Amino acid sequence: AIARAAASGRASLEAGRSVVLYTALGPTADRGAEIDRQEGARHKLGRGLGELLRELTIEQKLQRVVIAGGDTSSHALGQMGVDALTVRMPLPASPGSPLCVAHSRVKAINGLEIALKGGQVGTDRYFCAIRDGLGG
Repeated sequence: AIARAAASGRASLEAGRSVVLYTALGPTADRGAEIDRQEGARHKLGRGLGELLRELTIEQKLQRVVIAGGDTSSHALGQMGVDALTVRMPLPASPGSPLCVAHSRVKAINGLEIALKGGQVGTDRYFCAIRDGLGG
């Protein structure tokens, strides 16, 4: 599944499109109960998404990314090699989810702009605002 997501994301990025890669268990999965049945699945999922994001960031020379989900964000940042973040631009409409700058020993990750979006944070335009560099 991750290989398919990588291929699809890569093709879309190469075509100049904005990309959202996500995980979903379908309409019958409620609040993650399905994933909780497998021990360590949440950690594995977050790390896998981090590896995928690192790969695409390096390959495609991405300059700005968003990671959604609190647990996912922490695991993904670790896999990407992010050592620290500093705030680049606060988003008044989405307190707690500013656009940040990554600090990393990985050259392609150092300086990457990253927004970490918690589950219930942000307006309907959050992803577009981050993509477009808007503060609202």
